Amino acid sequence: MFKPVIVAFNKPTWYVVSKQDKHNKTIFDILPKSWRKDFYYIWRLDKNSDGLLLLTNVPELVNEIEHPSKGILKIYEVEIDKPFKSHLREKFKKWIWVTEDGELVKDLKSEKYKGVPKDLLKVFDVHYVKDKKWKHILRIVLEYGKKRHIRRMLKAFGYKVKRLTRIKHGKYELWRLKPGQYRIYPLKRRPGKKTNVI
Repeated sequence: MFKPVIVAFNKPTWYVVSKQDKHNKTIFDILPKSWRKDFYYIWRLDKNSDGLLLLTNVPELVNEIEHPSKGILKIYEVEIDKPFKSHLREKFKKWIWVTEDGELVKDLKSEKYKGVPKDLLKVFDVHYVKDKKWKHILRIVLEYGKKRHIRRMLKAFGYKVKRLTRIKHGKYELWRLKPGQYRIYPLKRRPGKKTNVI
């Protein structure tokens, strides 16, 4: 009997979020074998990022959760290479144009940026978790996400990301899951009805 579930998985660094990859290990290399066929990931993480990744065996649930209208918050802890300047907090919360390479676009009409791939980016919130000589950690909240969203924004303002970990997605949290571990949550879905799972 089919049992709909959502899975909270602690994705280790250097594993690709994909069903197949010729050059890299994927998350399905360390998850149960049958999951490669039956499970779908929600809001992927970069290869060099770690933390909470949600999966489900209900394919229509992926679009339901990922749709921008849902406004589901995702929280990340990000270690950067130097102290974060407090005045940048408000800048991060406003829309800015950033190229795919992480360059801040100061003049959108400039010939320099014609034909250059770029996105409008912002964060929902950002603040310090820890600020010490040897470690600078931010907590960043996203309402939506583009490719390498956080890394690009930080690079645009002169910061290098040393580690990026997703710790919460909607109501699901990383808790004490170790890298490679997962927790399964049963879902109650009625035919033709959307489920408030997150």
